[in-house]
Amino acid sequence: MSVPDTPDEVVVSENSTLLISSSEVHLTESASVLEILFPFMYRRPQPKVKKWEFSVLLALAEAAEKYEVFPAMQVCQLIMARYVEQHPLQLLDYAGKHGCAKLAAITASNTAGFEAEKVQESLTRTKPWQRGVCQAIGPNAGEQGVRF
Repeated sequence: MSVPDTPDEVVVSENSTLLISSSEVHLTESASVLEILFPFMYRRPQPKVKKWEFSVLLALAEAAEKYEVFPAMQVCQLIMARYVEQHPLQLLDYAGKHGCAKLAAITASNTAGFEAEKVQESLTRTKPWQRGVCQAIGPNAGEQGVRF
């Protein structure tokens, strides 16, 4: 791979190395996640939302939070709401870590079938007020109007 000639050129290699001019910055995210994330940073139409695998969506959401890419954060949270039945503990962990009260509230009702210890592990990153919201709403979250 060649090093870009100008500061405006950006190359993402397979090992997630970002090259800008002659400086090298190592990123922890995969190249595939960065390729999805970067277009959200520019003043142009956002990338079309595809059906991403949940693991890619979660990695993208984490990267968007890490780099504060607000448009990507919003899109990821909206899409993640579709996965509350399939991945409630992972979403509860994400919601707690990043302060997404609405996502935590709608996800909480889908944790009813899990052992209390597993749910508690996911709640350890939440703030006390969020824990209260999740516990108070319980299995009737959708009926109580908690929506995006």
